[in-house]
Amino acid sequence: MKLITILFSSALANCAIATDTIDIVNVTVPIPAMTNIFAGGLSPSRHFHVRPLLTNSIEFAKYKPSQAEADMVVRSDVYLSLGLPFEHDLCKRALQINNSLKVFQVTNGCNIIDHNIYVWLSPDNMDIIAANARRCLMPESKSFAWSCMSLKDCYKNIDLTVAIAHPAFEYPCNYFGLRYVRLYDADGNLKRGSIESVIRESKVSFALALEHQASEMAFLASKGFNVGSIDAGDAEALVQFAKCIRNAVAKEEDRILQEAEKESERRNESLDAKGGPHGH
Repeated sequence: MKLITILFSSALANCAIATDTIDIVNVTVPIPAMTNIFAGGLSPSRHFHVRPLLTNSIEFAKYKPSQAEADMVVRSDVYLSLGLPFEHDLCKRALQINNSLKVFQVTNGCNIIDHNIYVWLSPDNMDIIAANARRCLMPESKSFAWSCMSLKDCYKNIDLTVAIAHPAFEYPCNYFGLRYVRLYDADGNLKRGSIESVIRESKVSFALALEHQASEMAFLASKGFNVGSIDAGDAEALVQFAKCIRNAVAKEEDRILQEAEKESERRNESLDAKGGPHGH
């Protein structure tokens, strides 16, 4: 088998760097969304064996990896870190067992909102993450990149306000120029007691939540919201977001049309009651 020589750059990591000659680089990434960064000019099946550590929709801020997940990191050649809360101890323990493991932080240079960990939900940040990963894994390659071009010019500056039930949505909403109303407190918990006043004051009818927020989605639906959801860590998270917005726009257009029809009916009824020209 032809060997592949990978030079691990130290530009973005504080760890010992060496030139390793191996068949395939076993790369572990924290979430499926990061597998997208291997979709440029490189073939993952040829150069890298890429595995996401987590596969389910979870609350990353509170997550504790299982022993099986810890073992996956230990067996890796490279771990690309997003700086999620659980990653520090996970990687520290893995390095104690496997001192040849290379750990790279790939969020350097990202625009981070108030310590909000969901940085990859901004297409601009994802471009930075991809570039950082390329410099770490294959510094000689210029074709290794991720792009959200299919979304970059879509859903930009739509005249729409949405309610968001999780801080993760601040990134895509800011990127796509959407107005939003926060439904959560400083700790990220849903402000259930003030939801009705939010509806009255902002007249927002569409809410966004993460898939693991089942109870929050049920509560918002009971208050009259149309609720869309995404799996923040999924490889198609931004596509899911775009579909939610498309659905919200369609519902908003339907609402405006229905209100116009009702207003027309009210005017006609008023004319009929006054004996006006309508109906004569």
